[in-house]
Amino acid sequence: MNHDVERLQRIAERLDRLRHVPTDVLAEIVMRDGKCMQITTSTELPASANTRDPDRQLAADLCSGCTVQDVCLELEFRLHGRDTIGVWGALSDQDRRALYPIWRDLRDDFGEVTGDGAAPDTP
Repeated sequence: MNHDVERLQRIAERLDRLRHVPTDVLAEIVMRDGKCMQITTSTELPASANTRDPDRQLAADLCSGCTVQDVCLELEFRLHGRDTIGVWGALSDQDRRALYPIWRDLRDDFGEVTGDGAAPDTP
């Protein structure tokens, strides 16, 4: 297994602890505690604007120090699944699209549904 797949597997396993938390509770936590929900007045371009992989760097920059990254990522998967866009849970949309099937398969392996009672979407 390559390093990236192993990293994604670890993230999916870490998110599994949130499987029974209702979606509305996850949303409340992200809205209340998410670093990205804080108002910023900065007009400077993020450092990621000049990097080789700006989406990954932007995700890292925006979410640096955020205490609810896993909650945010779990919420995004439940709400948008493989159609995820933007920055959520300190991951670029490319990384989340690679992670989503691993997350979904882990849930499917246990035959369970997400915390809000909705089954994870299927391919």
